[in-house]
Amino acid sequence: VWLSSQKRSDSSLKPRGPVLLATALDRTYNKIGWDLLADVLVESVKKLCELDNMSDAFNLMEKITGASSRGDDSQCSLVCTRLAKLTSKMFNIDRFLSKPNATAKLFLTQYKHLEKDPSNKQFCSELLNSFVDIMSPRDPKCRREPSHSMDREFPLKDILSLLVDGRLMELGKRVLEGYVWLSSQRVACYTCGGPRLLDTVDVPLVKLCEALGWNEMNDVLVESVKMLCKHRNTEEAVLFVDKIAPAVSEGSSHRLRICSKMAKIACDEEIKRLDDARRYKSANDFLRYKKLLWLVGNYCPTIAPKFVTLAKKLDVDAILYPLLTDIGLRSSSSADAMKTTMSELTNHCAQLLNSRVGSDPDTVTAWTISNPDLYANFEFGEFLQSQCKKIFDWKVRKSDHRGFEAALQHLIDAGEIRCLSHQPGYTGAYYFKITKLKTCRVALSDLSCSCSTEHMNFDMKITQEPSSCLRHSSQWERREDKKKLDAIKAYLPADSILKRKADVLGADDDDEVILTGVTNVAETVAKRVKAAEDAGEVIEIL
Repeated sequence: VWLSSQKRSDSSLKPRGPVLLATALDRTYNKIGWDLLADVLVESVKKLCELDNMSDAFNLMEKITGASSRGDDSQCSLVCTRLAKLTSKMFNIDRFLSKPNATAKLFLTQYKHLEKDPSNKQFCSELLNSFVDIMSPRDPKCRREPSHSMDREFPLKDILSLLVDGRLMELGKRVLEGYVWLSSQRVACYTCGGPRLLDTVDVPLVKLCEALGWNEMNDVLVESVKMLCKHRNTEEAVLFVDKIAPAVSEGSSHRLRICSKMAKIACDEEIKRLDDARRYKSANDFLRYKKLLWLVGNYCPTIAPKFVTLAKKLDVDAILYPLLTDIGLRSSSSADAMKTTMSELTNHCAQLLNSRVGSDPDTVTAWTISNPDLYANFEFGEFLQSQCKKIFDWKVRKSDHRGFEAALQHLIDAGEIRCLSHQPGYTGAYYFKITKLKTCRVALSDLSCSCSTEHMNFDMKITQEPSSCLRHSSQWERREDKKKLDAIKAYLPADSILKRKADVLGADDDDEVILTGVTNVAETVAKRVKAAEDAGEVIEIL
């Protein structure tokens, strides 16, 4: 320690101090003992700080702290306490900006060592103020851009909880302001995502807002949502607002006003984002749409029409129907905008299901290409001829892909299929994928299908979608549509025209009205009415 801290007479270089001590510590402390090492370790940290070698000083402290957390020796904890008293003098902005995660974690560890002893109250206060001054200077003009991004490992929740539990609300506000600003700065070689940790700190954040007043926190809360949207993290923005927004009947007027302002910004951007990305069909997006609908219906009715326009593009089975039959969502609010939005979407969903149930049960939508017989002798000829299958994914040598694509070039140019050479997971074998792009309505009796052939079912190198045959899946889908229509009918008003149409379409299948050739709901109803009139029956459809 002494020798490494001396300046050499034949060199102009500044000594670095005992930089090797952190590496050697693992091999020595168990043999020498912490009681004997205490003084030399504290002296080492002091020397490293005096020589402005803060990086190695922190590395040594982290090594000692790690040994203490493993419970190696009670004397080790005493060493940590002595070092913690030096920490407030060691923090500097360069260290924090280059290693924000490690610096914040070290601060928390050292603070917890100090607060165990009430006599260290003054040291705790100095440590807190020193860290907050670095993370969020009192003068915003003194802020500096970080050289390393704040990722998910940054202990923001622990820091805010520490300050809120200690009733240090002003420091908590400064930490939040510093985090929002730092996390929104562009960092070389790192993706800047904005304040993405805010959805994890909702509990201490709400306590902080209640203590200081929601009006006092207005600027930083709104700015945080804007920054998330600016960096295209609209889903996190919606999740953050959803977590701190109360039920409309519970929150204070100031809280509701600010949450409404935040929700309008987040939801408007999220709707644009989902529409631009065409996220209409994945069931994985259900919760995303559920949170979005709840916020739109309760906090920003002015953009409800935009949500309705987006929602009408959603896949009925994967997202729209589950959304409209979600009991928790329907019972969570009595707001007029929510009721209006749900009612309009329910009518839309009922129309779609009516048209599906009312269509000819003996006709299905199949995938087709022009002149499929021309490709009968190709390796994938059965797939091209089969109207049941849309996607053909074949594990085959990459060197053969170019030849396959050349053979299919006519269909590709005509926009009837799309070919893709890909490697799932970016490793392993290559696959050649064909996707049919055109559909047609075909009678089941005329359906060209090879699902039952041994080649189509048992070649382990080939994956085809849909996996089931249209002859069977179409009947199952029709039964499921009828169940969904019955469920949606429960949410329609008793005097709804759609409900009456649904009642007619949902009648028993053993009636004598033949619906072959019917193309839409209105024509179906008209045909049933005429059949009833011809039979002398009384029927009333509004």
